[in-house]
Amino acid sequence: MDILKKIIIAMGILLALLFIGALFLPSRYDYRWTVDIEAPPEKVYATVADFNSWQHWDVWYGRDPQAKFQISGKPGEPGHARSWEGPLMGKGRFHIVGVQRPVEVTILMEVREPNVLHLDQKFIIVPLPQGGSSLTWSASGELVYPLGRLLGLFFKGFIEPDFLDSLANLKNYLEKT
Repeated sequence: MDILKKIIIAMGILLALLFIGALFLPSRYDYRWTVDIEAPPEKVYATVADFNSWQHWDVWYGRDPQAKFQISGKPGEPGHARSWEGPLMGKGRFHIVGVQRPVEVTILMEVREPNVLHLDQKFIIVPLPQGGSSLTWSASGELVYPLGRLLGLFFKGFIEPDFLDSLANLKNYLEKT
């Protein structure tokens, strides 16, 4: 009985430390990735602001062969959306919430299943003096206490490879078309 009591006390202390530690962790995340592309800002803007073109560069299109995608609204305009549902990807939606042609597209990503997640994304396009464009893709959002803050320690490492691979695909796609 003493061993069980010690285990319960140790688990209680560990749980309390996790809750206390989470208080000191960031409540938000804000990550940015940048790539230079040999394409004019208008072409970059037209591609990222049109979900019909994402199938050519977004790594998530190949992740779930059984996923169904639905695109609605006018490309490049607030309300343009891409929904998905699949056994591996779950269920969710991207939709444009703001634009500043040809330099910025703001997108809200809402994952509904298997877990609920809201991810604010922004594409910022800057013309380069030597020609081409610099594209920065950012992702930001809230880290809900306590679990979100604890998982936030690993979140960038989890999403970064997909963002970097998608940016590399986008660069390739835009420079070849």
